Amino acid sequence: MLWAFGNRDPETYEKPNEYRLERDHRALQTTFGTGFYTCPGRHVAKLISETILSALCDSSLEVVVNDVEEGQASFVHEPARMVVSIRES
Repeated sequence: MLWAFGNRDPETYEKPNEYRLERDHRALQTTFGTGFYTCPGRHVAKLISETILSALCDSSLEVVVNDVEEGQASFVHEPARMVVSIRES
């Protein structure tokens, strides 16, 4: 998740890269926050993530990174492509 890009759509917000205390966000919340604007899918995303991580940490699996292609420099420095092999031992 690129939190730095939340609520910065130039088609939705005038001057999206400026901090504007008076900006009205009530109709356009796009967060996983709590309270009235809680994302209803966040519990499903958490369950899927926990299930996948538990499976990948199983001692009967071997996870090998075969190739990583660096992406363009960005805020989080994510790879453009990563080839991974998962084998059962």
